[in-house]
Amino acid sequence: MPHLLGRVYVGERPKSVDVWDNYAYVSLASTGNIAVVDVDRLMRVGIWASPGAGANGVAVTESRVYMAHRDSHQVAVFDRQTGQLVGLWPAGLLPWSVVVVDNVLYVSNYGSDDISVMDARTGALLRRVPVGDKPAMMTRLGAAVYVPLVGEEMVYLGGQGFLRQTVRLVGTSSIAAVSDEARRQVFVSNRDLRFIAVVQEKLFAASAYIKVPGRPVGVALSPNGHWLYTIDPFTSLLHVVDTSRGMWVRQIALSDQGGENGGQGITIQGNRLYITDYGSGTLSIYELPSCGTH
Repeated sequence: MPHLLGRVYVGERPKSVDVWDNYAYVSLASTGNIAVVDVDRLMRVGIWASPGAGANGVAVTESRVYMAHRDSHQVAVFDRQTGQLVGLWPAGLLPWSVVVVDNVLYVSNYGSDDISVMDARTGALLRRVPVGDKPAMMTRLGAAVYVPLVGEEMVYLGGQGFLRQTVRLVGTSSIAAVSDEARRQVFVSNRDLRFIAVVQEKLFAASAYIKVPGRPVGVALSPNGHWLYTIDPFTSLLHVVDTSRGMWVRQIALSDQGGENGGQGITIQGNRLYITDYGSGTLSIYELPSCGTH
């Protein structure tokens, strides 16, 4: 079972988190700011400010940090080494998640039902790709991007958005996805149907379902691909899924996830699991068990 190392107060309404090296970058939905956490010392070491509101999804690369501003319809771009704001790039309506693939930035625009595809170095808009009703938290698998849709089936984008394919049988209310690069598959959470759908690469349809006793939102996968973790923000529980057996195995109590607005911030780097606690303003850091056991 994951072991709690500590909780770090980061600020009001932490939404999303991504990690690079020894630092976690947490978006604060109450502002347009990013909280920077030293994950070894378990302490907040900085606040990066940007004009805008409703800080949402975060993606980190070696040189930059990208953060969607839901309420001001833009992406704030920071230099990762200095924290300097280097760009404010227009997006669509209510941008949610951001994903970087080979110097291309994808932004899911929940309110305008499309994806902004940008040059991740310059911010130049390459194209806007209509995908369907309410695109949510995307994931990359290789050079492709999988887009859960709250109001429709999932969508696959390849070739920097030139190739668009519906992924069937995932169901409406799919909200977040995580990729398993080794097995070339994607796990998709369905909040209302209460399952995790399993999609094999390029089959364009779910091939299996894992029932969860709750309403799963954010998802993360252990490095060995054996354990999947998903947050139910309505009950503040972390659900643990054994992917090899295709079944739910246990649940763990979390700090306050904030209900409808929470449950988005979850990621894994190395042997650590990071979860934003929307209701309590903290980042919880867990150590994962060695050898993939609980």
